[in-house]
Amino acid sequence: MLSPGQEEHCAPTKEPVKYGELVVLGYNGSLPNGDRGRRKSRFALYKRAKANGVKPSTVHILNTPQASKAVNCKGQHSISYTLSRNQTVVVEYSHDKDTDMFQIGRSTEGPIDFVVTDTVSGGGESEDTPITQSTISRFACRVVCERNPPYTARIYAAGFDSSKNIFLGEKAAKWKNPDGHMDGLTTNGVLVMHPRGGFTQESKPGVWREISVCGDVYTLRETRSAQTRGKLVAHPPGYPLFTILSSLMLLLLPLSSPAHSIHVLCAVFGAGASGALCFTVCRMAGPGPGAVLAGGVFAVSRLVWQWSVVAEVFSLNNLFVGVLFSLSACFHCAESVHHKKKFALWGALFCGLSLCNQHTLVLYVVIIIPWALLHLYTHNGLSFFGLGSLGTCFLAGFVPYIYLPISSYLNRARWSWGDQTSFHGLLTHLLRAEYGTFSLAKTDENLNLLKMLWAQWNHCVNDLSTPVLVLALLGILLSLWNRLRCVFIWLIVTMVIIYSVFFAWRANLNIEQPLLLGVVERFWLQADAGVCVLAGLGLSWAVCWLNGRLVRGTLWNTGAWILTAGLISHMISLNHKECDQSGNDVVDRFAREVVFSLPPNSLVLTRGDLPGNTLRYLHYCQGLRPDISLVDQEMMTYSWYVAKLQKHLPGVTFPGRWWDPINTMEKKTFSIEQFLKHNMHRPVFACIGLTEGDPSWERSFSRWPWGICEQLVPVKTPFDPEKWAQKTLDLYNWSQPHDSFHPGSWERVANEEMWQARMKTAFFLFDLAENMEKEQQARLYELSYNLYCQIVDTQVDYPANWDKNLALAAERLLRSGGRGHGLDSLLSRSIYHFSHYLQREPTDPQSKAIRSIITHLKKERKKLRDRQKA
Repeated sequence: MLSPGQEEHCAPTKEPVKYGELVVLGYNGSLPNGDRGRRKSRFALYKRAKANGVKPSTVHILNTPQASKAVNCKGQHSISYTLSRNQTVVVEYSHDKDTDMFQIGRSTEGPIDFVVTDTVSGGGESEDTPITQSTISRFACRVVCERNPPYTARIYAAGFDSSKNIFLGEKAAKWKNPDGHMDGLTTNGVLVMHPRGGFTQESKPGVWREISVCGDVYTLRETRSAQTRGKLVAHPPGYPLFTILSSLMLLLLPLSSPAHSIHVLCAVFGAGASGALCFTVCRMAGPGPGAVLAGGVFAVSRLVWQWSVVAEVFSLNNLFVGVLFSLSACFHCAESVHHKKKFALWGALFCGLSLCNQHTLVLYVVIIIPWALLHLYTHNGLSFFGLGSLGTCFLAGFVPYIYLPISSYLNRARWSWGDQTSFHGLLTHLLRAEYGTFSLAKTDENLNLLKMLWAQWNHCVNDLSTPVLVLALLGILLSLWNRLRCVFIWLIVTMVIIYSVFFAWRANLNIEQPLLLGVVERFWLQADAGVCVLAGLGLSWAVCWLNGRLVRGTLWNTGAWILTAGLISHMISLNHKECDQSGNDVVDRFAREVVFSLPPNSLVLTRGDLPGNTLRYLHYCQGLRPDISLVDQEMMTYSWYVAKLQKHLPGVTFPGRWWDPINTMEKKTFSIEQFLKHNMHRPVFACIGLTEGDPSWERSFSRWPWGICEQLVPVKTPFDPEKWAQKTLDLYNWSQPHDSFHPGSWERVANEEMWQARMKTAFFLFDLAENMEKEQQARLYELSYNLYCQIVDTQVDYPANWDKNLALAAERLLRSGGRGHGLDSLLSRSIYHFSHYLQREPTDPQSKAIRSIITHLKKERKKLRDRQKA
């Protein structure tokens, strides 16, 4: 890449191939190794003497926490996509002889061909100059040009650093494309705009688009750091009925804790749902084993059991499904028009009420309503007055939504979502627009429809069992010979099919990740209820048919009861161990350990569901640690957060109306750096981590490890590694065995966080040593090594990355001279733990490099022992 002046002097004698010119508007740039540092705005891209382009090759999936220190494989370009603390996808890039690559960014390091520099607003720099966040990344983007005609040039977000790597962290926007390849967006973003009508004097501005890391083009995000692809955001509760009922429960029946009270309430809802399904079968086929089967199988199935003993809206939704099924059965079987009208009014009321809890039930409601109206019409029971009455009852069901604007206006809740005092705010809340209407996440990612349906089918086979599905199919077949039965059966079948297909279409989460599968499968409960009713009817009608054809009625009834008892007993024995939560207090202990480890008067910036919800529960619901303040990082980016919740956060200063990582210079917004500077009168902690969209804090603050959290301190604060290591060594009293929960559970996440918290200080010291002078390096390496030895030697089972990190610490300490530790001991430690790590993680993409290090260390140990013998 050459400047205009260099083109004349440096061009070879043979006419070079000129790909084009790079024109920079707004900022000037310079070449890192030429042109005497003069700032230029036009640079020519010439064909290189030797191709330096790269292209994707091998893909590795690394199932170890992201804290593992990488073993660099020199010469290998790669892009790392951190999906979670336990999974990273690494895409290796190999040499491409057909392309040239040019890199652009703020960094002056070697890989950058064209340095774009920042300018200070206001015409100069002074102490009073406001500090603004750079909008230019150190390794911003790369331009790849084909070396053969027509010399097509393509732009890609992000550039490879000096280690030939690109890292996209856990909170970066990333996703898996339909073709299975990973892609993502950078924090600052790379935007392109193609003028309408081409590049002419008459052309008009086009639409700005954003380029991804793999070169695809997307519409702009709402904000530069928005994680609009592939990441979950916190969603509005918006469940007024559940909130009202929970408040009444706490008032009328306070138990040992608020959580215990709500859990009991949800268990009652779950029991009511099973009873309603049982009644539905009784109404259609009479009492008997079929009715017990429908209610019993539903009650003890894994998902129903699991979500009926926690404070969630799903058990109440199950109850509404059961009630709507029961009322539909009563309406269908009513002998007179008068009775049909009565059940229709109750049905309309409960249709409205059910939509005050969970929006997915609308897919059942939109089928039940036209079916009921058509049924009334065919029986001459529909009139203008009747329609008005039904509409009134339906709207009466929405009365609980009045709670939202009243609560928002009074603003007494110490934690809430949104501002519903305006019609727009209320509508946004009702439609969950900030979350994604009829979506599970605010993302454009969609899983294959058939793949999602296949996953739901596997769930039915595994959780409801094959006999239940066979009985459901039998119920459908037996209904074909009776018109009364057929209409109701196909009402249920239609609801289940439409719901399942619609949900599979809108469920935009990657169910290959266990935790996200746990989010998706909760919504299959609504379809499970219909399947259980079909199975119950199938068993009842089968017994009826056998009694009519083969007599011996007692025999068939007894067989049906034995089948019912056997199925329910089998499911209880199968699910009891997993669903029995009577002794499970892991998440509660997690929150208590964290909250009691914090110094007095701390300000805690929470990120994510686990620390946010658990700490808020202990702080607000149980009144623990009233001296601390909890601020949600994601919520601060919404314009209503400060306005609604500032009065409930005394002692917290907000320098603006909301946190906007882009427009920090506007009067109403602020950066995270400004927020921290205004709250330095208290200890500030980030749990878990800081949102990566705003790196402005890096100029003025450092992050020191504090268990699962990090304390933010001014950069000039002196750091004593020995004292800090001693201070954070026994921060938590955690005895839960490692790897002791299902991968899709929050208990697994909480336990993993606690285990990884033990080595955060050791890892921090190791990372700090990498950038220190030699004498300080050895001291920090030794301290890191000693801490790793302490935590590893006292455990039998521990995370695999501990082996890798301890091996690296031993190897680095060995390079630094050993600091009094035996060289043979350090070599043996490093060899053993590298080898042990590979045994546990054989698919690590760096396994080849690790094996070469092991071979080298073994040779060094042999030489050392030979010298000692001599």
